Amino acid sequence: SAASDVYKRQPGYFLQRDMEYFDRAFEEAADGKTEVPLSLIGTALKRMMPKFKIKRYGCKTLGKLYEKLDRYELVRTEKGVAGAVRLKR
Repeated sequence: SAASDVYKRQPGYFLQRDMEYFDRAFEEAADGKTEVPLSLIGTALKRMMPKFKIKRYGCKTLGKLYEKLDRYELVRTEKGVAGAVRLKR
């Protein structure tokens, strides 16, 4: 239907659809560590999804994207810059 076609272009749809990739990228980049640099997650995502584009998910940054996912939280530096992600406790 037209309504479901519109929904399929919404950021929320893509977030749900690609959730397994965000989880896999986190686990792959983590390599057993608890705090994972966003740059490593980004590299893993690009490998899994060569056409990966942050804006498709309605976010400006990878940090913002992971903030939208319930399981994760951002780790900020003293200056308040989000450089890494970890699973919420």
